[in-house]
Amino acid sequence: MKGNDAPYLHPVGSSSMAGHEMWKMRKQLGLTGREFARALGMSPNGYKRIREWEAGRRPIPRSMAARVHRLEAMA
Repeated sequence: MKGNDAPYLHPVGSSSMAGHEMWKMRKQLGLTGREFARALGMSPNGYKRIREWEAGRRPIPRSMAARVHRLEAMA
């Protein structure tokens, strides 16, 4: 395997939530990246990290996936 053909392994402490799942939940809640970051208790620039998670460039931490699920349940 070479380049992007290699399977992605979730690092220890990361969730199995995929970026597109987070994006879908955010869109269903009708929130911008900045609003979503604020709702998740992130810093004002947290939307940048959310963008990386949604694009699949970084794994989503379990703790953050749990916050997303709680937020979705409250909606």
